Amino acid sequence: MVKLKDIARELKLSTSTVSRVVNNQDRVDPETRQRVMAALKRHNYQPDENARRLKTNSSNVIGVIVPDIANPFFAQVIKGIEKGLAPARHPLLLCNTDESREREVEAVQLFRRQKVAGIIVATSLEQRQIRKTYAAAGCPVVFFDNVPHDLEPVRAVSIDNARAACELVRYLVSQGHRRVFLIGGPLGESSADA
Repeated sequence: MVKLKDIARELKLSTSTVSRVVNNQDRVDPETRQRVMAALKRHNYQPDENARRLKTNSSNVIGVIVPDIANPFFAQVIKGIEKGLAPARHPLLLCNTDESREREVEAVQLFRRQKVAGIIVATSLEQRQIRKTYAAAGCPVVFFDNVPHDLEPVRAVSIDNARAACELVRYLVSQGHRRVFLIGGPLGESSADA
């Protein structure tokens, strides 16, 4: 396996110059950058992610936690996340919890050990467990689907379930329906609490 110092020696450049090219940093002459890129391609150079993780104490991996990967909603969300991460070359590490709170906590612990750059999660935890579990994540966390309502500040992507429910009821009433019933999820989930 070729190393940066081997490429630097071949091109008669410093290892730091080659490293700046690999890490897409400025301060490299365009012609030098082209020479380095050609050598990297010729040698099929692949950065050692474990070494980088040790040096920087983090990775570019994004952890994703979903309660049910077989659910088409979560499958579509995962597909969208992957599509969004691709241009930045962030790999995705996926954990399916099967709605098990224990498995979700284990997934967060795994992500912490793997030093992921961030976590995107549709949590199955009860509101009181969320703060304890995700405060110890050691990285930014973004919630979606079941967004904690008592965690400040919270990063979240969500639907305005209360507004959607109001619009739905208004529509049903406008269509002449007078007896409207709601069947929802368990209290404590943001969609049910709306």
